[in-house]
Amino acid sequence: MSAGMSKFKSWVAKIKTIKHIEVIIVIAVCIIAVLIYLGISKGVKSSDAVFKPSDDIKVETGDDRADRLTEILSSMSGVGKCKVMLTYGDNDAVEGVVVVAEGADNMQTKLRIIDAVSALLKVDSGCVKIYKMQ
Repeated sequence: MSAGMSKFKSWVAKIKTIKHIEVIIVIAVCIIAVLIYLGISKGVKSSDAVFKPSDDIKVETGDDRADRLTEILSSMSGVGKCKVMLTYGDNDAVEGVVVVAEGADNMQTKLRIIDAVSALLKVDSGCVKIYKMQ
């Protein structure tokens, strides 16, 4: 084990003789971090999409935000059962919301749904569409 340590120490000593080694290491770490980030933020696979309305809009199934929004909306008075679908743009910001709810035939309920969705997802109310569930 002593021979292994001696080889390691000699390798570290060789690296220390390289000029600006700290800068090189920082650049290498930054490049690795960017590559990891790009690999993680690829987005939705086409096999996960419900439909693809255009190349610049992503639609996800099993979306955590849609699930949480469905839970909140269905707990509101008058909404009843509901389903939520979100569409995303290139920067993963929500661009459109469709809510299908049992209580959507009541105009007050419809307005409260639009208000809640707009507040929670920070989208314009014109991007929120509410429909009556069959």
